[in-house]
Amino acid sequence: MAKKEYYEDVRKQNLEPLWTIPDWFLSAEPLKTYGPYQWKWQDVYPRLLGAGEHMVPGLAGSRRVLVYAHPELRQSLGTTHTLNVAMQMILPGEKAPAHRHTPLAIRFIISGSGASTTVNGERMAMESGDFLVTPRWAWHDHRHDGDGPMIWMDGLDIPITRFLNGVFVESYREAMQAVTVADNESRKLFGIAGIYPKQIDSLTPANESLMAYPWANTLEALRNARETVTDPFEGAIVEYRNPRTGGSVLPTLGATMQSLLPDEETQSHRHTSSAAYYVYRGQGRTFIDGTAYDWNEGDVLIVPPWSWHAHRNLSNQHEAFLFAITDEPMLRAMGLYREERGPQK
Repeated sequence: MAKKEYYEDVRKQNLEPLWTIPDWFLSAEPLKTYGPYQWKWQDVYPRLLGAGEHMVPGLAGSRRVLVYAHPELRQSLGTTHTLNVAMQMILPGEKAPAHRHTPLAIRFIISGSGASTTVNGERMAMESGDFLVTPRWAWHDHRHDGDGPMIWMDGLDIPITRFLNGVFVESYREAMQAVTVADNESRKLFGIAGIYPKQIDSLTPANESLMAYPWANTLEALRNARETVTDPFEGAIVEYRNPRTGGSVLPTLGATMQSLLPDEETQSHRHTSSAAYYVYRGQGRTFIDGTAYDWNEGDVLIVPPWSWHAHRNLSNQHEAFLFAITDEPMLRAMGLYREERGPQK
């Protein structure tokens, strides 16, 4: 059989000779399938407020959310190839009905006061800088009894859950859950690392670990990190962790908060995990594969996998704080996390 006829015959059977497959199938290192991207808060914020005129939670869908949809990942509505990051808002008097889903979620509270979220019957206050967790298949709803818009950042592992055909969603039998345990029960049980009630293994709390991490605790941890283990590639950085296991706060999603002092500049590194940065405070510049991205409070910046990056605080007076959502726990669990540190910017 002639060579051309052989390949035609093989492919008619939906077979493919491995030796003809290009480098993207097995490459020497990760290939760049999408680039960095930045959303400016000045563009997002008015459109988020505008959504209040066109959508009511529970009537036209369950949540008022704007997804950060990377233009190179529009088909999946992904912010990165594994993460969905979004901004959510509820207004005074509103309730976002209870539901649950297999994609897990983390929330970073941006602004507002007087709102709460209830997870598996445990109600938790939401204040600026707080970090909250919603495990897989956990009932959750939100309500706002305060004044002014309540805004927070959501991070979910929807793209990878969809890829694995594992997405399930279910609405609660009523609009809102009943609060069945003391408010902030998980914080009372697990909020002091390493010191828990002796009877903890015999208790049946609504949630099996810490669900809410207050900003005051995060700030104290950052101050302690600054005095002990600053990283030349990250500045002072802390990771939100599950206090019972010591591992990542959720199986597939990780979250960090880092601090950059006035004029501080980190060294460059890259890793196989992707990251979505939210600028909680300050102004600065991030270099990604040689391109500079200037950021201000409220901006969101995507660093794709295996991309050289470094940060710089452009203020000579004020500290900058960067919150990040990453898929590092997933990569580590699969034995695929790798990091390279170097001088490149």
